[in-house]
Amino acid sequence: MTNLISAINRIAFTIGNLEDAWYGILIVLGMMTGLFIVMSQCKRINLTTDDTIEFFLWVIPLAVVMGRLMYVFVRPEDYFDPEIWAEDSTQAFVDMIALWDGGITIIGGILGGFIGVVLFSIRKRKQANFGQILDLIVPALLVGQLFGRVGNFINQEAFGKPASLLGIPEKFPFAIFIDSPSGVEAEYR
Repeated sequence: MTNLISAINRIAFTIGNLEDAWYGILIVLGMMTGLFIVMSQCKRINLTTDDTIEFFLWVIPLAVVMGRLMYVFVRPEDYFDPEIWAEDSTQAFVDMIALWDGGITIIGGILGGFIGVVLFSIRKRKQANFGQILDLIVPALLVGQLFGRVGNFINQEAFGKPASLLGIPEKFPFAIFIDSPSGVEAEYR
């Protein structure tokens, strides 16, 4: 049985050799939606819409970099193998930063975003305090997480245990059918 989400191709469109995945599109939509949420609420804590754009220029790059770093550092066998570095250190470095090949963690993203919030709060401490700025970003973070989870389902990754193992019938109305799971060891397919 195929449902709507598992039937979606992971690649949204292709231009020449460049493939654009739904996951990337959804992440950008999540970021843009978060920006609009923050822009709509910024005046209540004495910030301007220009301040929110500066805020996102602190938060988003740090979130992306930390998200990638956390992904790479927990996989030392893939990215820090001395044999691979000895063979071609340039390619090993490119593989380490190759965000376009996938691999980013929400935990690292939240940590990087938090660092961005701290730096922005220090910069704007006369206009708004750290707690106010943190309150401003939480709804945007939740909406961004929602977009990211839809992307995870399209990629067929980051899912839980099969419903049948939890005692829930497989015909449950909200069940998601995983046809070709990504990032799962062969013994669990």
